[in-house]
Amino acid sequence: MKKEQFGKVSKSYASLAKIDPSKQYVQYPSALKLLGNIKGKNVLDIGCGDGHSSRAIASKGANVVGYDIAKEQIKIAESIEKHNSLGITYFNLDQYNFKSSINFDKACAILVLPYSSNKRDLLYFFKSAYSNTSDNGEFIAIIFNPLYKRYDVLAYNRIFRKLLDNKIKIEFYNSEDKFLFSAEASDFSKTNYEEAAKKAGFKKFTWKKLKVSKKGISALGERFWKNYENDCPYIGLIASKKA
Repeated sequence: MKKEQFGKVSKSYASLAKIDPSKQYVQYPSALKLLGNIKGKNVLDIGCGDGHSSRAIASKGANVVGYDIAKEQIKIAESIEKHNSLGITYFNLDQYNFKSSINFDKACAILVLPYSSNKRDLLYFFKSAYSNTSDNGEFIAIIFNPLYKRYDVLAYNRIFRKLLDNKIKIEFYNSEDKFLFSAEASDFSKTNYEEAAKKAGFKKFTWKKLKVSKKGISALGERFWKNYENDCPYIGLIASKKA
């Protein structure tokens, strides 16, 4: 995805973060769960946007650095950090240019990798995570589930549509089924992700099914989440340096 296009998507996603059930009750809590005990650990947030995920990670006691290609979103993240400091440092860079002197224990990317324009861009996200983490480092990613089945159906405030050229279109809706915005992403397979991780140097790949948090069930009820976990739109991937 081109820089200006990603900037628009990042802005839309930032506005969605506080109201979208999948983000609030599945993606973010799942990422924190997969990161494990990160108190006192150095964590790199890849594609951090306006810092929503970075702040969630920092709230668990981690030392966080985030980077994102969207300049305006980084400005927002820095403004929030200035007025309510959590010790987070942000950079307006992409996966090709970010390099830190910090030896990160873990890196994470929440719904970032699918927006890679092609396999080369995807590979460099994994390379960025690999080169910036310690010898025992892990890269935790939340991505679109390549095995998701309910295309062309409005479910959980989204419609996924297959496009040509190995792309998918995601339409986002609010709780009243009103259309908000759409975005295009790459329809990568599990094999595509594992091959990119392996080329970057990672030795072990673990896929993790995502679950709805207890808060999500309490807030929206079991009826809203019916069959969500059986055919989840999202899945977790842990790429580890150690086999």
